[in-house]
Amino acid sequence: MASRGGFDSIRRWSATEDYEVTLCARVATSQIALETDYVEHAMVLAGGEFGEWQFEEETIEAVRPLAKFRFVRRGERIAVESSTPVRNWPFESLEVDPNTSAALYTRQVRIDSDKRRRAIPFPHEVSAIWPIPKEMKRPQPHLESGVVEDDAQNIASVIMQMDSDEMHDVVEVMKLIVPGLIGVYAKVLGRYVSLVFEQSHGDGSVATFEATEMSDGTLRALALVVAANQVVEGDVLVVEEPEVNLHPGAAAVVFAALREASLRGTVVITTHSPEMLELARDTHVLVCEYEDGVTRIGPLAASQREVIRQGLFSVAELVRAEDLRREGADPKVVPG
Repeated sequence: MASRGGFDSIRRWSATEDYEVTLCARVATSQIALETDYVEHAMVLAGGEFGEWQFEEETIEAVRPLAKFRFVRRGERIAVESSTPVRNWPFESLEVDPNTSAALYTRQVRIDSDKRRRAIPFPHEVSAIWPIPKEMKRPQPHLESGVVEDDAQNIASVIMQMDSDEMHDVVEVMKLIVPGLIGVYAKVLGRYVSLVFEQSHGDGSVATFEATEMSDGTLRALALVVAANQVVEGDVLVVEEPEVNLHPGAAAVVFAALREASLRGTVVITTHSPEMLELARDTHVLVCEYEDGVTRIGPLAASQREVIRQGLFSVAELVRAEDLRREGADPKVVPG
């Protein structure tokens, strides 16, 4: 909320009273399971004086075919409901801390290729990134945080703290985007740091370029590659329109870096680009639609997946020919 102007800037207003803001996320393993086998976390945020806000209500609900758990907090009052005794609870791990915002941890089990059962860790770090080249070009105060911020303005500080192996991996990817690139490093300017790029010339000489001399696309690509490199198991990275300012070839390189990161954690990409969708498998495409005042996200409609698999259309061609549809959605709904 801080980067969006605070609570007062994101809540809705009416002529008579202020509306509360409700945030709700429901997670399941399939579209059908969203109604029968899921975990849901909902929060109601209420405003106060001078832009202050508080959790008016918080609800966590876990549903399994033969069990249901519900945790509700209203102010200082807490209510816990469970249809099954704790000793028979089907979740491997369940923790609720009444002194802080409630937390529910569920560990699903996967069967790996070696036939061993392994727990899937619950996401412990969720971040979003939308690099702003204008901010990346400015010298910035050196920050101790080694994680790329959502606008990547601290990219120089992050690179300064990366070890040689990490920077090698980043530079090797960036070489596919910037011809002749030798390296990227952070230059100290008193209390500030800024980016410097080294690039070789045909005669063997080396030229240095400040961030202000690099294209917006190069800077955005660098931030996305660094962010992808930082993804570890349990992380969720949300990337908004990675193709912006990028040549299609460079966008493909960035997508490959994000795809590799998804092998360690979870990477969610939002895009309107047919070319970017073409790089993904049809089973990895989720369609976002605005329906009855609610934004709904679900897998690509089975009928459209079948068209793609039969080779009648590629994903990019299908996007250009008609709107993508969410499985189970009303075909009249206009994508949002």
